[in-house]
Amino acid sequence: MTAATAITAVTAVTALTGVPQKPNEHGDMLLSTYRPRKGTSLLQRDLMDGCVLHDRESGLVYTLNSSASFILTFCTGDYPLGQIAVETATAFGLQAEDALRDVISTVRTLLDEGLLDQGSLDEDPGICDDGPGSFGGGNGQNLL
Repeated sequence: MTAATAITAVTAVTALTGVPQKPNEHGDMLLSTYRPRKGTSLLQRDLMDGCVLHDRESGLVYTLNSSASFILTFCTGDYPLGQIAVETATAFGLQAEDALRDVISTVRTLLDEGLLDQGSLDEDPGICDDGPGSFGGGNGQNLL
């Protein structure tokens, strides 16, 4: 990771979490530790150009475009943000910084709508200090 990418990554993670970040010696901090995970109450139906999500808890339905659907595919709790950005860059032919920005933006939206498991935040102390329930709600819409 270049110095410029590290600065961009730290800025992006700060924007995602709302918590100021400092890079480790490799400049990748949460990019290598935070692993988003899709909520357990979601049912997913893949389409040719994205997917439809049904949140069984809220009853809301969401549609995601192809890039957001691709990113969600990696929200299993197994992939750190940085790896999801690498996969996104490769799949869509993007520059690393652009892919990282897209991944951060998509994950932030999914968090805001309550579509990612809160446990994925709880397992990474310091990523969010807003407390339980701060990423809830949603209004059933086209997210991305």
